[in-house]
Amino acid sequence: MDTKITVIDSYDEYAEDFSDTDLLFITDIFGTHKDKAIELARSAKSAGVLTVGIYSDTPDPRDMQRFRDVSDAVIKSSDPQNAIKGISDLLTKSGFVNLDFDDVKSVLQDTGTAFAGTGYGEGEDKCGDAARQAVSMCEGLSNAKAVLINITTDADTLLFEMSDAAAVVEEIAAPRASVIWGHVIYDNMQDSAVVTLIAGMCDKCRKI
Repeated sequence: MDTKITVIDSYDEYAEDFSDTDLLFITDIFGTHKDKAIELARSAKSAGVLTVGIYSDTPDPRDMQRFRDVSDAVIKSSDPQNAIKGISDLLTKSGFVNLDFDDVKSVLQDTGTAFAGTGYGEGEDKCGDAARQAVSMCEGLSNAKAVLINITTDADTLLFEMSDAAAVVEEIAAPRASVIWGHVIYDNMQDSAVVTLIAGMCDKCRKI
């Protein structure tokens, strides 16, 4: 069964009918309409939807706690659009290593705080270079309980090249962290690679 993914801004008018949604991203969660974002998150999570908020600016800690209390994960990313695309592509695009919704859910469900980073590489070590850049943007990786990696390349990239990217992340991630990686093919990548990381801190795990 296909995974239904919905992306909305906190200020959007929305019917709040999440019966047809598996994964919900809410952006601008700490902006002017932060109360609306909390309402949307509460409704979605109550309906059994994997509910994720995305932000880039440093929020008031009280606002952070309010949103975390009603959602599965709050992801800090300097590039929310790429963070959303990296997760969505894993579920909707084909590759050598495919992930399903349960893989994504295992990293994000009831995580609390998460961080995202995206890197780009070209040439012989494109996957490793992209992974190192993504790692440098992903705060808290050394303390993560679970890490999701999306490696996007053209169809000519070999499996060992993608394994290099996973190895870069595994070296820095916490020793007991669960590292799940998948591969997505875009033919127009032309000997380049994009790596997106999502690191889940699992702040809420003790509560479930």
